[in-house]
Amino acid sequence: ITTTNLTAIDFDGRDKIAASRTVAVTHTAWAAGSGTLLAGSVEVLDTTDWGTDYRAPVGANILDATDHQMFEYTSLVIQAGPGGATVQIDADANGSFETTVNLIEGQSHFVNGGVNVGARVLSNNPVQVDILTGDIGSNYESRDSALVPIDRWSTAAYTPVSTPSTAQSIAGTGTTVWLYNPGASALTVQYTTRDGGGNLITTPLSVPGGAAGGYLPQVIPDGYGARFTAPSTFFAFS
Repeated sequence: ITTTNLTAIDFDGRDKIAASRTVAVTHTAWAAGSGTLLAGSVEVLDTTDWGTDYRAPVGANILDATDHQMFEYTSLVIQAGPGGATVQIDADANGSFETTVNLIEGQSHFVNGGVNVGARVLSNNPVQVDILTGDIGSNYESRDSALVPIDRWSTAAYTPVSTPSTAQSIAGTGTTVWLYNPGASALTVQYTTRDGGGNLITTPLSVPGGAAGGYLPQVIPDGYGARFTAPSTFFAFS
């Protein structure tokens, strides 16, 4: 992607897409050397779904024994919309904004690694934020996703059916939902799925809190979806 001539009408970042009816847009990319083994796709959200306050539900400080190095590298891409934005970033989630950037319309800022659980992005105008993660040195493990601003979090979340066990290379690492609690105190989340006989079962999960919030991974049974509900808003990352 060449961004040296932004007056040219081509795909070079900062592009605008407008439509007279509803459309869905996804951005997919990969490096030439690794090919699609290290591909990534993110939802390109409508600007009405952008926000001014974001939190990272996962991060580089999750222990390897817990995330199998899935988030060993965690970064953020932040882009401003009309009117630009002044963006504050607390990547290490220590409660202090260590970086402030001024972005013009369409401009992006890349936080290259070092993003911890609970990292915060605060802006004076709506921005979109993508989270990019991966296993450092691996030739296939990477995950990208568009984050949802805090004001669009909910007290309920659903996930579709999980990965069959035949596709799992490591025991206990099937489809996993990472529950993020932004509060200082533990949050009880009711987890509903089906057992081997197809019966609905509900289990209470305690998601720890903390100064930067807290997280809890939940592996989903093969072939079933799941529902998560709580008395206050939380974020479910799959």
